[in-house]
Order: sequence, then C-alpha cells, then structure tokens
Amino acid sequence: MGTERALADVELRSLLFYASGLTDPDISLAASLHLSSAFDLPVSAALNAAQFLGGSILETPLRIEGDQAHVPIGSGLGVEVRADFGGLVK
Repeated sequence: MGTERALADVELRSLLFYASGLTDPDISLAASLHLSSAFDLPVSAALNAAQFLGGSILETPLRIEGDQAHVPIGSGLGVEVRADFGGLVK
C-alpha cells in the first residue's frame, strides 16, 4: 500500500497520524513537510533537526521560523542541492 493510499485510509477512518522530522536531513525533511501539508497534519510534528544538524546541502535552506517549518515551493520537493555539494562522504 502506498503512502498516499495509507493516509487516505487513515483520514477515512477519522484516525490521527503523526509525522516527525526529528534529525531529518534537508531533503527528507522537505519530503516530510510536503506529506504533512498534503494531509493537513492535525497535531504538531517534531521537526527539530536544526538543533542536531549543522549546515545545509541546499541552495536555499529550508525556512524554519521559531517552531514553524515552511513547506518548500517549487518543482519536485521544492529544493535544489548546492552545486558545490560533492556527494556522500567516503
């Protein structure tokens, strides 16, 4: 069962779902934000990666103001990896 179908089933049954971005790096946090936004997350999510992770591999870092993380806008996940990012550490 795909994520969209599973969450549609959760909504249909009036159940709650929770999401977390706890220590998620930039790209997976962007995906979590899109998923939470698409299904109107009914309760706060733990999105505090910034306190554990330094820097960003994105051209424009995710916008986090106080306790609010904003969904990136644009094609795909709405993020672009920095041109100088060399890939995985060996």
